[in-house]
Amino acid sequence: MNADLAHRLRTFSEAAKNLKGWSFEYKPESLSGPVPWNYEEMASNLLKHGDVVLDLGTGGGEVFSRIVEGKDCVAYASEEWHVNAPVARDHLYSKANVIRASSSQLPFTNQSFDLVLARHEAIQPEEIERVLKSEGTFLTQQVIPDFMRELKDTFPTMTAYPNHYFEYQESFSKLGLNVERAEEYRYQIRFNDLGHLVYQLVATPWTVPGFDVDSHLGELSMLDEHMRSGGELLFTAGDYLLKVTKDG
Repeated sequence: MNADLAHRLRTFSEAAKNLKGWSFEYKPESLSGPVPWNYEEMASNLLKHGDVVLDLGTGGGEVFSRIVEGKDCVAYASEEWHVNAPVARDHLYSKANVIRASSSQLPFTNQSFDLVLARHEAIQPEEIERVLKSEGTFLTQQVIPDFMRELKDTFPTMTAYPNHYFEYQESFSKLGLNVERAEEYRYQIRFNDLGHLVYQLVATPWTVPGFDVDSHLGELSMLDEHMRSGGELLFTAGDYLLKVTKDG
């Protein structure tokens, strides 16, 4: 049985290893409504004529491409991962300059941008304050720190994150920036196939460091048995939104 399970799950693992950009082939089902804000719409509305904008950790540039579509702006996007950087360049061709760089050490001069964006990218508030122009805006949507916290019962080595929802706000306030909006939304998600969970864990290797099907087959077998007995793979999910401005 374990050999059959491992063989089936390896298909999802290999699919995740071939992922380029952030268009996931397999996603969990949300059991609640969408978040009560529209990040893309908000970011698009913040782009005014002549704005200089930076998207941190753009991934494959999928979301940022839609935000800057048709805008008269000067756009830059950063992406550190060598796999996604060329994907972003393809998506953002003629729309934005893609720079391979870490969000914690940006290769830009002080006060370079009217608008800085970050969607699901770890940030360094000091760097954002440095590159943001006076009267500039920073907008970010982030995954909650304890995303899928229930998974730790099965995978004890799951990464535990600090509460960056509050830490980021505190850091920006100490830097003299104004936290104009801070909103969190939590909901439940369900993986209807164990393979979809495997795909997620391989595609996001920071969730359970060192995860792979063969080394964690015992844990996966337990989850498989749980589902065969009528159980569900239910987890806490959520996002939060921060809008921060810099005085003139």
